[in-house]
Amino acid sequence: MQSPEAGALFAKLYQTLLDFGAHPNDLGVMASTTAQIEGDDLNVSSALIGGSGQMLDFFLRTLSDVGVCALLVFRDAIPARFAEKGL
Repeated sequence: MQSPEAGALFAKLYQTLLDFGAHPNDLGVMASTTAQIEGDDLNVSSALIGGSGQMLDFFLRTLSDVGVCALLVFRDAIPARFAEKGL
């Protein structure tokens, strides 16, 4: 039995992860990149994971969605194991 909620969440996450850096693209790179000009120098930096604010909040929400999606997919793929654990 396939869960419509798992399919919908998987499709949403797939597109979101592609849009925000699952492969190199402008939005995935530029969303966490800052540039400052100091005299004759251009300083460019990029945050991977850390700090605070919108990007970290987005990362944590997306990470939890990936975990939930994985559980929904595995529940459909191996229902006996979930039943054995009472889930």
